Amino acid sequence: MSWLNEIGHEFSNFLKLGDADFYNFLVFLKEGGHLKRSILFFMSDHGTMIDRIRNTPIGRIEAKLPFFSIVLPTILKKKYPHIDHNLQTNINRLTSPLDLYKTLIDIATNSYNPQPKGTEAIKNSGISLFNEIPKDRTCTDALIPESSCACYTSEAIPTNNAVIENITSSVVGTINNYLKPHRSKCAVLILKKIHQAKLIHSNLKHLEPGKKKAIWQYLYKPKLDKKQRYFIIFEVMPSEGIFEVTTEITQTNNFIILDKIIRANRYGNQSACIDDRDLKPYCYCKETTLEVQS
Repeated sequence: MSWLNEIGHEFSNFLKLGDADFYNFLVFLKEGGHLKRSILFFMSDHGTMIDRIRNTPIGRIEAKLPFFSIVLPTILKKKYPHIDHNLQTNINRLTSPLDLYKTLIDIATNSYNPQPKGTEAIKNSGISLFNEIPKDRTCTDALIPESSCACYTSEAIPTNNAVIENITSSVVGTINNYLKPHRSKCAVLILKKIHQAKLIHSNLKHLEPGKKKAIWQYLYKPKLDKKQRYFIIFEVMPSEGIFEVTTEITQTNNFIILDKIIRANRYGNQSACIDDRDLKPYCYCKETTLEVQS
């Protein structure tokens, strides 16, 4: 097993520098006969998290949908044709790393025989990719965190909306509360700008590949969600940090933060004054502020 992140972790365009090496390695595996009795996984753990493209719509989607591919040996596909069939089906199904884990367990235990549908729990569990993934699976079923879920549509709403402004101000306050243990070192953050706000609709219906939409479906807006969720991108001072957050309005008209507040741009050595890995994306060292002022 090999796990590389040096090539494209900081700048996604640098990935092309590895093309020749990856190509030569894959050719070596194929022409050397190493794939005749081996299963090859070629994958990434996530898309770019801090490059500029991260702050574009396609960049946010790409970050949530990492590349993943499997190459099966011919001997395995002939002996267990259902595996190849299910993998082809699962290309257009919602999967997660938990499913990969279950798949690796199957390989380690030589569990290749077909499983009756419904054998594996749909909710709160991983499902081996050698079995068919349910087409109506949700992010909740697959234990995919809210910040990593791409199964929703949304509509833009004004950034000066009173609800959005109140939520965002409170979120900035939450970040400052996170930093309280380091208040002597980290500056108090102040909301600078709300870049984008969206109302999230999660009542999506699965559409099988190749099935055409009726004209009315292009005009269709999902029914009003039982839960009111907002996706907000905002910037703070003095760090110029850009953050993303998904919130949900509660029955008492308060709100909760779903999953976590994500830093969406680089912070370099802004937080060099603290060692807390979880808080580094939020902290802007007061020493940095003094250097800028001087």
